[in-house]
Amino acid sequence: MGKRNKRRRKRVSKDDVRKNAKKGGGGGSWFILPDGVEEWAPEKKGKYRIDVVPYEVTDSDHPDEVEEGSIWYKRMFVVHHNIGPENKSIVCPRSVKKKCPVHEERDRISSDNDDGDSDDIIKKLKGQTYCAMNILDPEDSDRIKVFCMSTGKFWSCDAGLKTELLEADDENLSFYDTEGGKTLKVRFSDDSFAGHAFIKATKVEFEDRDDMNEDKTLAKTVNLDEFLNVLPYEKLKTMFLQEEGDDDSEDKPKKNKKEKKKDKGKKLEKADPPKKEKKGKGKKKKCPGGGKFGRDFEKFDECDECPHWDACEEAHDD
Repeated sequence: MGKRNKRRRKRVSKDDVRKNAKKGGGGGSWFILPDGVEEWAPEKKGKYRIDVVPYEVTDSDHPDEVEEGSIWYKRMFVVHHNIGPENKSIVCPRSVKKKCPVHEERDRISSDNDDGDSDDIIKKLKGQTYCAMNILDPEDSDRIKVFCMSTGKFWSCDAGLKTELLEADDENLSFYDTEGGKTLKVRFSDDSFAGHAFIKATKVEFEDRDDMNEDKTLAKTVNLDEFLNVLPYEKLKTMFLQEEGDDDSEDKPKKNKKEKKKDKGKKLEKADPPKKEKKGKGKKKKCPGGGKFGRDFEKFDECDECPHWDACEEAHDD
């Protein structure tokens, strides 16, 4: 029998261990959520019933041009991947109309890229678009969860919500409303591209649901205009540029533009995650912009919402 410990130290709850495992290695949560509200996303293929519910818009300059005080259902935002030595994924400050050092560097490099040498760096700095919504907890309809996926896997894919809304009957357009709302019946299917496996929406249908008490519902939903976890400008800049102390700055010779650009490229190369071993060719798919996979990465507007964005970027880097 082992010796008894002198004092009992604090333990993390089993629920918190499970929540932490779900966060993955992205570098921390992108959201600031109220107590009791968690993130949700489908973990495997299958059919899911999703009840999207509204929040009251407080942003006078909402990206969807929705009037302040209206009820609405989604908030798009951009994430920069592979930031800093730990390859973190960070919410772009421009998602909330703030200055972003990553985009500033991208703009600077773009303005001095007549020879095209920095095309790859410029593409890496663009970021990836995500869509977040409030939903009823699939396991407890009295609770709220935040559903978030990259736009190319749920919102804008061939059979995604955007496609269905463009073709939907008028009565289905208020699917998120507390009155006359609809339950989304979504089928998520396995897919792969260049050896990368993921799931995406392949069918979305609308089903009648009971009306909800609007005041009670809005009291529980997350204000998507204020929930993004955006780092302060200087902190993100230091992380992005991997800046260190300036103790020896006076002794170091100043670098010209070309040398700075070369250093920036080296830092981005270091920030890239290790290449995953490709397990197979995967199914051949058409580029939504009409380009060639791996070669024409970030050359088309459609790239922002492509479900194969990650795989195409990696193939382009090879």
